Amino acid sequence: MTKEVMKLALEALKNTTPSGFNMETDKRFYLAIEDLEEALKQEQGEPVGEAYLCDCCLTPFDGAYECPSCGHNSSTKEPVYTTPQTKEWVGLTADQMTAIAEWQLSAHRPLIDVIKAVEQALREKNT
Repeated sequence: MTKEVMKLALEALKNTTPSGFNMETDKRFYLAIEDLEEALKQEQGEPVGEAYLCDCCLTPFDGAYECPSCGHNSSTKEPVYTTPQTKEWVGLTADQMTAIAEWQLSAHRPLIDVIKAVEQALREKNT
C-alpha cells in the first residue's frame, strides 16, 4: 500500500463515526486508525532479505539462472527493503552551473546541448 493510499484511508476513517453498536467492531476501527498512523510514521528500516539483480539490466531474478529480460547470467545480491530506498536529490553547485554556462558561451552551443549537459551532470550526481 502506498503512502498516498494510506493517507486517504486514514482521512476516511477519521471522518467516519463508528457505529457504537458493536464494541469489537469499534475497537478494530480505532486500531485501524492507530495502525495507519504508525505505518505512516515509520522510516526506512533494515533490509528484510536479499535478491539477485542482473548486472546489466537490473532485473531481479534467481542468480543461478539467466536473466529473463536479457539472458545475462551475472548478478549481484542486493538488499531488499519493505519500502523503497529514497535518496535525497543533489542539485548542481553554483560553480558547476557557471562552468556549463561558460562552456555554452565559449562556442555558442545550441540550447539543446546545454540541456543535455545539465541532464548528464545531474544524472552523475544522483545515481
